[in-house]
Amino acid sequence: MYLCIDPSELRQVTFIADMNGTLHPLTYLGRSQDISVSLDTFLRDIEKSPRDIEGIAVIVGKGSFTGTRLSVVVANTFAYAYGIPVVGVSHDERSEWVPRISEEKPVSRYLLPTYSAPPSIR
Repeated sequence: MYLCIDPSELRQVTFIADMNGTLHPLTYLGRSQDISVSLDTFLRDIEKSPRDIEGIAVIVGKGSFTGTRLSVVVANTFAYAYGIPVVGVSHDERSEWVPRISEEKPVSRYLLPTYSAPPSIR
């Protein structure tokens, strides 16, 4: 199974699982800080475990600073822990995430976040 993490909308994260060419998207509302809990819920909802993930894509360049940063951290952690590929895909190219993962070699690189604007720290 390939996994896409899409934090591009504020106050929500969308996870998309590609299971043998069939896409299973689910959106979770909440704070960016809750991404790990939302991912755990998503995997339970689709009856999969973290070990079923063969590659991860993250939609970068749009969305909140924290949502993007945490999504990249989660993806890189899974890539390191399970030896799977990780790729960043721009919002405009989000329909191309499955081919991008399948072309990537396992743990050939780690993902750096791309932000839509400088952080707004108050």
